[in-house]
Amino acid sequence: HQHADHHLGSIDILQAREKVFKEANLDVPLLYFVVTNRYRYYLTAYHHSFEPVLGNIHLVSCEDLIFHTPKNEFMQEIPGDRLQLIDPALKKEFLDYTSLSGIETCKAVHCAHAYCVSMVTGEGYKFTYSGDTRPVQRLIEMGKGSDLLIHEATMEHILLKDAIVKKHSTFTEAIEAGKEMEAKFTVLTHFSQRYAKMPMLNEIEDQENVVIAFDNLTFTPANIHQIRLLYPALKAVFKNDYDAMCDRSQIHTYHTDDEDLRNEQIEKLKYQYEGKQENFNKIHEWRMKVKPKGRSAIKRPADENKDYEDLQIPSTLIKAVGGGGGSEKKLKTEENSEKESDNQDNSDVGSSKLIEVVEKNADDLDNGNTVAEENRKAGPSVEQPKKKKKTGKKAGPLVDEIKDIMRNKYLASQLLNVVNRRSGESMKAESEEESSEGD
Repeated sequence: HQHADHHLGSIDILQAREKVFKEANLDVPLLYFVVTNRYRYYLTAYHHSFEPVLGNIHLVSCEDLIFHTPKNEFMQEIPGDRLQLIDPALKKEFLDYTSLSGIETCKAVHCAHAYCVSMVTGEGYKFTYSGDTRPVQRLIEMGKGSDLLIHEATMEHILLKDAIVKKHSTFTEAIEAGKEMEAKFTVLTHFSQRYAKMPMLNEIEDQENVVIAFDNLTFTPANIHQIRLLYPALKAVFKNDYDAMCDRSQIHTYHTDDEDLRNEQIEKLKYQYEGKQENFNKIHEWRMKVKPKGRSAIKRPADENKDYEDLQIPSTLIKAVGGGGGSEKKLKTEENSEKESDNQDNSDVGSSKLIEVVEKNADDLDNGNTVAEENRKAGPSVEQPKKKKKTGKKAGPLVDEIKDIMRNKYLASQLLNVVNRRSGESMKAESEEESSEGD
């Protein structure tokens, strides 16, 4: 038939054949080419419109090889010899040239102008080819007693509905056709692309006289039975692909309308699940016995309610938070150059007082205001010179960060790092401003 995967390349074969004989300085022998009438028109048009390809080709129509039974005026079959439309002289010449004793075609149930064919060699070897088709009773009658049946098997039987819609045969239908035909051997081919590497074998491998075909396969009547011996090797080579196909097949089986088949598949899935669960339990028990190495657990404080009163807060933190006493750096200006503060380091101020200061003055700090008045309650203070409005980073985000860190008892160790980094930046900015004001 005229689907591309069945006829593309035929013109190349005709041209290559002619080229080989001409390069060997030999006459190109005649070739009988059995095609449909529709494809015959295509080849003739190509020959006349593009390049000659039918110089030594004799076309024989599939339609002319169908056997017709004579009918009366009421369209009832008349017992007797069946007739073919092909010219008897042409048929005899064709059979003698090809060493055939008979050839016959019948219509396939696929697309328009699709045919099946059966032929018998001069030695009596009968060969039948289905082409693309649904199971056809006429094909079974035509190929009765075939030595070899090549039948299309596009998909698994579980996809029967798809096969009917697309007018193809399933694995099981092809096998049954071979049995009804009483074929000695059945070769399955034309597998769907869902079986890219190899087809599913669950419907095929238990059949004695059924084998699969694949690309570049060559066999003879003497060794055709050995193809079945390749199944284990094919499964091993394409193990991942075959396992994936099995999983897809299980899904299709579960959604089938066949209750018995569905129950059988459910039992298989249940058995597989129990086996996997058993393996998971063994792995879990093994992991529990093996002590993890290289993993350090987080050690949490024994007493989660422990206060941080013993935490030593640097004076730079007090300076950054409130701008009050506790600064180790002496402030010098022209106005109070004679008033040098002898403040001592208040780095031992308790964290509870610091948090109290932070809580009371969070709003003021977010607005960039100082909290000297409140800081004087927390410890010694020094008289601060008037400063210009800071243009640097406000202290509010710093307070929020300190509050979050202080509340998180497991991350208290990070407090000092944050304080040293932020207070250093703040002190540097203030020092620059004080120098500018002093000048």
